[in-house]
Amino acid sequence: MADNWRVYKEYFRLHLKTAMEYRFNFFAQTIGMFLNDSIWIVLWFLLFRELGTINGYNAADATLVFGIGALGFGLVFVFFGNANNIYRSVEDGGFDFYLMTPLDEVFHAYLGRMMYSAIGDVLFGMMIILVLAHDQLPLALCAAMLGAIVLFAFEMMIDSLSFFVSRPRKISAMLHRICVSVSVWPVDTYSAGLRGVMYLTMVAFIAAVPRNVVASASWSMLGWLAVVATLLLTTSILLFKFGLRRYESGNMMTTRT
Repeated sequence: MADNWRVYKEYFRLHLKTAMEYRFNFFAQTIGMFLNDSIWIVLWFLLFRELGTINGYNAADATLVFGIGALGFGLVFVFFGNANNIYRSVEDGGFDFYLMTPLDEVFHAYLGRMMYSAIGDVLFGMMIILVLAHDQLPLALCAAMLGAIVLFAFEMMIDSLSFFVSRPRKISAMLHRICVSVSVWPVDTYSAGLRGVMYLTMVAFIAAVPRNVVASASWSMLGWLAVVATLLLTTSILLFKFGLRRYESGNMMTTRT
C-alpha cells in the first residue's frame, strides 16, 4: 500500500508538471469545461421556467444533480484519468506496459493519465454545491465522493468489456456516453420503466441518489450509498481481474520517461 501511494504521488506530480509545461492548453481546457457546464444552468432555468416542476423537481434540484454529477466525473478523471481509456490500450496492445511492474495492475492502469478539462468539472461541481447545498456541505461532499466511486466502478466495468469483446472501442465509448449523460439528469423526471432500469443498473447512484441524500439530510441514507459504492467497486475490480486473465499480450515493448 505504501509503495502504491508513493507511485501515485509521483504520477500525480508528473501530470501536474506536464500541465504546467503547456499552461495555455491546461487553462483553456479547464476554463472551457467550466463554461460548458455553466451553460447547463441556463438551460435548466429556461426549461423549468416554462414547465414549472417535473415530478417535484425544480431548476435548483436539477442543477444540484448535475453539479454533483460534474464533481464526481471531475474527481474520477482528475485522479484516475485513464478511466474509460483502458479499452484503447487493450485493443492496441499498449496494456502490456501496466503488466511489466510489480504494482497492482488495476491501480497502475488507471494512473496513467489526467484529464485536464475535468478540473473544470470539479470547480463547477464545487461551486454548485457551495451555492445550493452550503447548509449540508459535509454531507453533500461525502455523497458526491461516493457518487464518484460508483462512476469509477462503472467505468472499470465498461473497460473490462475489452477483455471479452474483440473490438470494444465503439461499444465502450457508447456505454460511457450513455452512463454520463443519463446519470446527470434527475432520475424522477424519467418514466417509471426507465427509472427502474436506472436503479437496477445502479446508474441512479452516480448523482441522483447523492442529491436525494442531501435533500433529505440523511446520514443513514449516506451509509446505504456507501454500501452500494463499496459493493460496486469490489465487483468491478473482481471483474477487471477476471477479464485480465483473458488478455493476450500485444508484444509491444514501450518505455516511458
